[in-house]
Amino acid sequence: MHTEEAHVAAYQAKNRMLGLVMLGVIAAMMLLAYFTRSTLYHTVFK
Repeated sequence: MHTEEAHVAAYQAKNRMLGLVMLGVIAAMMLLAYFTRSTLYHTVFK
């Protein structure tokens, strides 16, 4: 019983970490796209 609870807790913690990683990746991609677009914009329309 106790090991089952620990297993569920570990599973939830892993899912939470995966969600945070996914959010971080999405935020990084959005920032990268924003900076790339602004850099391209400044390069083209200088």
